[in-house]
Amino acid sequence: MNKAEVGSVQYFRRMITVITLVIIAVLIVLLLFVSRNLKSVKADLDYYKTQSSVAAVNVEKTSMQDGEIYPYQSLYPDMYVDVPKERTKLLDADRFYYLTFTGGPSTETEKILDTLKKEKVKATFFVYGGDTQEGRAIMKRIVDEGHTIGIYGYESTQSQVYESIDTYLDDFCKEFRVISEATGIKPAVFKFQGGTTNKYNALIRQQLSSEMIRRGFTYFDWNANSGDNFAGETTESIINNAIETGTEKRRIFLQMHDDESCTYTAKALPEIIKYFQDAGYTFKPITNDIQPMAFE
Repeated sequence: MNKAEVGSVQYFRRMITVITLVIIAVLIVLLLFVSRNLKSVKADLDYYKTQSSVAAVNVEKTSMQDGEIYPYQSLYPDMYVDVPKERTKLLDADRFYYLTFTGGPSTETEKILDTLKKEKVKATFFVYGGDTQEGRAIMKRIVDEGHTIGIYGYESTQSQVYESIDTYLDDFCKEFRVISEATGIKPAVFKFQGGTTNKYNALIRQQLSSEMIRRGFTYFDWNANSGDNFAGETTESIINNAIETGTEKRRIFLQMHDDESCTYTAKALPEIIKYFQDAGYTFKPITNDIQPMAFE
């Protein structure tokens, strides 16, 4: 017989072969997808490592004879910031610590600010929303007390904000204008919702990163995590997480949160600050003239 009968040994062997080939094909597709995303992230990292300024990119984009390349480049003409001519170089002896708080303003922001003032330490706040009288007042206090204020977002969820480059720019611009009106400054640094690499921005990641760089903005990820938004966290566990994840790094960007539910964040700060100051670190706010921190 030329064809294997259903239920015969030969039939099952052929079915196993077909299933195996299908599995192999699926794995190949997945590998290609992952490889593409890794190349996208690497492209962003390579750009930051090789460019001391994004001014040249702005000049190149705006001086092309064909005009704008993408329609979204004409959106929000006021949403541009100046960039430094060069990045500050990191010396061998430098040990810098950057406290970052994501998600405020909230009922916890004042407690965090009070603690930082007492400890005489400056930090960075990546704010989200806060388009109220109280929220704007807190933003102004952040700036007035010498901290850096950056953008996390306005109100969209990650699935919404990363629907397209247009939706991201729309959400970003709303927060950009709130901060500008509340503080009198244009925020130049930001953090992608969910970090540079997440499951929602895979299809637009490289193009979106390039557009934000073109506009002069600098984005930062983190390389240490306090875990202060994890369920069941305590003051002690937050301190331990910060120490364990920040060990043996020349520059530490600690991920913390400014949220109503993160009631132990401010309480953990004094011990974290003392530990790393004793270890020789200088606490600084993030500025757009330092080398960016991006996931590797």
